[in-house]
Amino acid sequence: MLRLDLAQLIAVLPDGDDQFVGESPSYDHQRVYGGQAVAQALWAAAATVERDRPVHSLHAYFLGGGDVAAPLRYAVERTREGRSFSTRRVDVVQDGETLATVTASFQQREGGLDHQADEAPAGVPRPEDASPSDRGFFVRASAELAPGPDRSRQWLAADGLESDDPVLHACALAFLSDYNAMDAVLSYDPAEPADGTMAASLDHSIWFHRPARADEWLLFDVSSRGTVGSRGLAVGSVFAAEGVLIATIAQEGVVRERRA
Repeated sequence: MLRLDLAQLIAVLPDGDDQFVGESPSYDHQRVYGGQAVAQALWAAAATVERDRPVHSLHAYFLGGGDVAAPLRYAVERTREGRSFSTRRVDVVQDGETLATVTASFQQREGGLDHQADEAPAGVPRPEDASPSDRGFFVRASAELAPGPDRSRQWLAADGLESDDPVLHACALAFLSDYNAMDAVLSYDPAEPADGTMAASLDHSIWFHRPARADEWLLFDVSSRGTVGSRGLAVGSVFAAEGVLIATIAQEGVVRERRA
């Protein structure tokens, strides 16, 4: 098990043709963090794509929980190589079991219309004025900025990058994007803390709108769309400190009462 910085954690190592291997740090819960698997899978996929095609979207299904004590293998399938777009599928495998499947699409850089309809929320404290939180692991986090039903709002930034590599920063954004999504679902009744409720990610999507440094403060403004059938859906916007829309995220998770 590793005690590395985030850049070393993300940059999984080649291990054959379109095959990569990565390890995990020793998280307190001893299960592989979903954001780590997505970030490492994105790094593996991007390693098979020309550098002038940055990622624009990613969709992941989580199929099982991983053990931090065992390595993770990333098998990349070159699904499509078009004039403007490249598509990759990555299977995340541990001890012969597929833990996640990630599909990522990359687009050749192009010009065109550039606008955003989604505005950063007003009245949110600046990151330097927000209260710190001690929840982070490779993450700097502010305390919850919008306590209340069906919402989670936090400033987050990645620690341990020390690089200008845009691929690394996109992967680090993927790492951060799994940090507080289910918090919004579990906050549906602030008068009744959800200590007796658990949430586990089922699937996760990211649309990367504009490049950004993940080691600078980003506002993750996530709201719950509700729960039904023991599933909850959260959708969120990611803004740079100056209010520019960086990404959109969506995550569905299973939500159940904790078992004794």
